[in-house]
Amino acid sequence: FLHVGQVVVRAAAGGPGFALETPTARVAERGTDVRVRVEAAGETILQVYDGEVLATGKGGGAETLGTGRAVRVAGGIEPVPFWPERF
Repeated sequence: FLHVGQVVVRAAAGGPGFALETPTARVAERGTDVRVRVEAAGETILQVYDGEVLATGKGGGAETLGTGRAVRVAGGIEPVPFWPERF
């Protein structure tokens, strides 16, 4: 569980996968390079640098994100610009 701060996850394709919970989201990856940040207010921002993740908002909604996609998860899932230097 990531309460606040950021994490970089790099998992090999074909591996068992990885799931990360935050105050507003659940991120399940499948052989990917994903970066996740939780702001002090609990808002989650995630970016996919390579591969694919399933982002599920705890308030509802889910979205599969591929390479070059980014979202903000607060009350729902909202697309945001992908900025490589964000993390």
